[in-house]
Amino acid sequence: MRRWWVSWVVWFGVLGCGLGSEAKIEKLNSTAADTGTGSTTEEADSSEPADDTGSTEPPVDPDPEPDPEPDPDPDVDSDSGDPGSIDTGTEDPGPEPPCDVDISIEFPAGEVITPSFCGRVGVIATMESTAEGMAELRTPVLELYDTTSSYNECFIRINMPSLCGPGHYRMHGEYGNNVALTARGCEGAPEDYALWFVSGWGYVRIDEATVSPSSESDDSGLHTVRFGGGLNVYAPLPPDPEGPAISGTFFVRTEMALDLAGETECTLIDADEDEDGWLSDEFDGGDCDDHQADTFPGAAEHDSDSACMVDSDGDGFGSETPGGVGVNPGTDCDDGDATRHPGATEVDGDGVDSDCNGVDG
Repeated sequence: MRRWWVSWVVWFGVLGCGLGSEAKIEKLNSTAADTGTGSTTEEADSSEPADDTGSTEPPVDPDPEPDPEPDPDPDVDSDSGDPGSIDTGTEDPGPEPPCDVDISIEFPAGEVITPSFCGRVGVIATMESTAEGMAELRTPVLELYDTTSSYNECFIRINMPSLCGPGHYRMHGEYGNNVALTARGCEGAPEDYALWFVSGWGYVRIDEATVSPSSESDDSGLHTVRFGGGLNVYAPLPPDPEGPAISGTFFVRTEMALDLAGETECTLIDADEDEDGWLSDEFDGGDCDDHQADTFPGAAEHDSDSACMVDSDGDGFGSETPGGVGVNPGTDCDDGDATRHPGATEVDGDGVDSDCNGVDG
């Protein structure tokens, strides 16, 4: 399968961004240059001499009655404030922002900070070509820098060497998929946590990872890349004391040139393994047992319409002894028999506790 290699560094606003190794990041500097332009205009004296021609013609009315205005165009929205606009009945969403990030960091003592991570943005990625000749995003490394800190402080790096499309990816360990945080310089971060963290638990959810030809790419070969989703990771300090939790959403859009590259391995996770319509609680979906299709929130609707229970016999009551971590017990004394549950009809003397009240009859 053909691959593409991309190396892109994009600058937003007056701040610069670079990607690469930690050493490279420490060496780079960004400065903002303020530029200003000004212009002055001078109005000439436009007073005109009085008209004294000695003419005997009747004087011209200096303020004649204006001609009546034509009927307004029925398609023009006269209330819009713009007489040239057409009311289509829809709202223009406006231009798509190049960066939209809403990520919060919670520290063990409860401090929560929300840095503005669109100050500087950088991406390195590879591309893979499809059978149709299009390109797909692979192995992205996305760096998001806070706008209020100096160049090498307070940034998040999302590293996904095994991206193969939208979905969920575990972010465990320093190698492979991970989220790294440099909290040094983050406003409001406790001094004890002004360090480098790497995710030890959690996930990144990719909602969009697309590549499409740019409208300006006739000769330049540029393509528009859209990359975004959500994350919820825990980044402990080695050797595993408590660290910060990082969660929120991110989106970036930019243009980049494409080059050939090699293959990568895909580690997309099936977040609904049992296909019961509920994502695993590992990915904040609420399914306490993603290996059992009869176990999910609201499975036992007569016991609860929200608790995660198991209802193997389909009678609407959850098992009293479900087993499994995080699975809530219900009131069904025999979850393998749909005729036995609270409220079922009892048959005296048959030796069966049909209504689950502890006695026969």
